[in-house]
Amino acid sequence: MAKKKVSTKEKKSVGGVAFFLSLFSLIVISLLNLVILPTLIDVAGLKHLGVFLSGSLIGAWAATFISKRSSVFIHELKHHIPSHFAKNKSKGWKIKDDSGEYRYSYSAASEKYNALIALSPYFFPLFTLVAILIAATTLRHSHIAMVLTVGIGYGADCLLNLKDISRAQSDITCITGGYRVGLTFIVAMHVALATILAAWILQGLLGLQYLFAEMWSMMVHIV
Repeated sequence: MAKKKVSTKEKKSVGGVAFFLSLFSLIVISLLNLVILPTLIDVAGLKHLGVFLSGSLIGAWAATFISKRSSVFIHELKHHIPSHFAKNKSKGWKIKDDSGEYRYSYSAASEKYNALIALSPYFFPLFTLVAILIAATTLRHSHIAMVLTVGIGYGADCLLNLKDISRAQSDITCITGGYRVGLTFIVAMHVALATILAAWILQGLLGLQYLFAEMWSMMVHIV
C-alpha cells in the first residue's frame, strides 16, 4: 500500500473555492443521475448490466495479481496524468514495493488543481479508459462485447483505486477540511462516473444522450 504520496512545493492543505465548487457539482450530478437512471432500465438493459458486473468481477480478480511495486507505480501515474495536463513540472518519482512518491512544482495558475491531483489515484479510471478505447475501436459491432470489456477495466480500477483509501493517506488528509471532505469527493466522483457509465451500459449512446438531456432539463428547472 502506498503511504506517502504527492509532494508539492509546500506542505499545506490543498483545495480552494474551485475544489469545493466541483465537489458540490459532483454531488448534484450524482443525485440527478440516480433519479434518472431507473427510467432507462428494461429487460435488455438488465442483461447488459449483468454482463458488465461479470466483467467487473473478472477485472477485480485479475488486478489482485498485479505486484505491489506495479500497483505503486500505477498509483503514482494517476497523480502524474492530471498534473501533466495541469502543465505542472514533474520533479521526480520514487517507487518502492510498499510506498511511493510523486513530486511536482506548480504555478499560481495551476495551484487550483492540486486537490484533484492529490485525490486522482482514488478515482481516476485508467483501465476503464483503456478498455473503452479498445471497445470503441475493435468491438463496435457488439454492445455486449463492449460492455464486458469495459466492465473488466472498471473492475480493475475499482480494486486498485479503493484499496489504498485510509486515514493514513496524506493524499486524502491534506485536503482542506480533512479526511472526511477528501473521502466525500472520492465517493461523489465514483458515483458520478458510475452513473454516467451505467446509462451507456443500459441503453448505449442513446442512454447517454437521454441522461444528459434529462440532467440538463432538471438543472434548468432547479435553477
